[in-house]
Amino acid sequence: MIEPDGSRLNIAQKDSSHGGPAADSANAAAGHLLLIDREIDVFSRYLVNEAPTDYIRKQYSMAVVARRLANDDELSTFDRATLNLARRHVSFTRFTDAYCTIFHRHGVMRRKLTLLLAILEHTAPIATQFDRPKVRGPVSAVANLLVQGATFSLSLIAGTLLLLPAQLLSLKQAAKGGGRGQ
Repeated sequence: MIEPDGSRLNIAQKDSSHGGPAADSANAAAGHLLLIDREIDVFSRYLVNEAPTDYIRKQYSMAVVARRLANDDELSTFDRATLNLARRHVSFTRFTDAYCTIFHRHGVMRRKLTLLLAILEHTAPIATQFDRPKVRGPVSAVANLLVQGATFSLSLIAGTLLLLPAQLLSLKQAAKGGGRGQ
C-alpha cells in the first residue's frame, strides 16, 4: 500500500497473523503498487519518451493516493477498462487518450495523465523538454501539424474500435443498475 507520504507500507509486517484480512490487504496493496508502477512507466514514456525518475515515481504515487485514484476497485467499469488498456503499452495509451479526449474527457485515465504531465513539467531534467521552444519554419510547422493530425485521427479510430464496445456495455450495465457503469 502507498502511504500519503509516498512511502510503501507492508501491511503484512504490521499484522503478523497467518493469513486473514491483513494478508488479503497486503496482497491487494501489492497489486495496486504493481499497477501504479506499470502505469507510471507507460504513461511517462507516452508523454515524454523517457522513464520516470524515483522522485517522479514518489510524487505520482502520492498524488494518485491523495486524489483517491489508486484503487481500481473504486472506479467505474469503463474507467477500469480504459486504464487496463492504457497500461499495456504506449501505443494503447495513445489510442485510449485519443478516444477519451473526445468521448470521456473527465475520466480517470485523462486525470492521471494530466496529473503526471503536471509533475513532469516541473521536474528536472524533463522540464527542459517543455521549456525549450521548438523553432520551425512555416513548411516544417505545417508538415508537423499534418503528421500530428493524422496520428491523432488514426489513434482515435483505433481507440474507438477498442473502447466503444466497452463503453456501451458499461452504459448498459449502469442503466440496469448493475454497478458503476460510467
